[in-house]
Amino acid sequence: MLIKKKLTLIKLLFMRCLFIILFTLFALPLFSQNQWKKEEIAVLNAYGLDTLDHRGVILHVDVQSDLMINEALLSFFKADVKKDMSEFWVSFDDRSKPYLEKPLDIHNIVQLYLNISK
Repeated sequence: MLIKKKLTLIKLLFMRCLFIILFTLFALPLFSQNQWKKEEIAVLNAYGLDTLDHRGVILHVDVQSDLMINEALLSFFKADVKKDMSEFWVSFDDRSKPYLEKPLDIHNIVQLYLNISK
């Protein structure tokens, strides 16, 4: 009788562990906020960045600025001194309108870089 209870308990623990493993492998990626595409990962790898990078950028429009958005993003990617939040005053570009005047996380920054690079 005692052996039967122990076997039942072992089966339950095994099933619980199996469920946790399967949930972790298959369900969690479905709930993640950002789904990274291959070209986005390639940009991160090219500049030595990571998907968990916590830094951000704010792009302000300045009609007198000669700094193009792609130059600002390259400065952000290649910065020697990395700050939590970087701000750039750039010339206006229609393709970047949804990204202007608000904080951008690393995913948005990479998306904008790819949109402008096309």
